[in-house]
Formats: sequence, C-alpha cells, structure tokens
Amino acid sequence: RLMGAPAASKQHTVPAKYVIALPTSEPTAYSHYNEFKAGSSVLALYPDTTCFYKAYVATPPSQSNPNPSHRRDYMIEFEDENEVTGRSE
Repeated sequence: RLMGAPAASKQHTVPAKYVIALPTSEPTAYSHYNEFKAGSSVLALYPDTTCFYKAYVATPPSQSNPNPSHRRDYMIEFEDENEVTGRSE
C-alpha cells in the first residue's frame, strides 16, 4: 500500500511505457535537452485539479519572463479547452 493511500485503494497493472517519472525539481538552466519546445505535445496538470490533460507548449520556460516567485513557467494551451463541450469533436 502506498503511503497516504486510503485502505480501500486498488492497484492496477500498466505497461512500463505508460509510466513517466515527474520531475521533483526545476533545472537551474534550460536547454533543448531539458525543456519542451514551442508546439510540443505534452501532458500537463490542469489548473486546480489532479488530472493531466493533453496540451501544447505555447512558450517554453527559456523564453518566458520569471514570475513573482522568480520561477520560469511553461505557457501552454490545453487541447479542446475552447470547445463548447470540452470534449474532442
């Protein structure tokens, strides 16, 4: 059982190619080796949720200005966000 997981949680088997490690820290410098370029298809955590959705990189961190926390973030566009239903048509 995973630490913090409810006692009734289920375990699932998925192929290794469907598991991706999430970074635990931000790089000190960005380069083509450690950032996704503009137009790249990515999975991104949708704001105020715990779900990842398909998105496209509009601006990578190396091309953005630091935010108030002195961090450079990706500017992304979520797929289907502009659709009325929010679903793929």
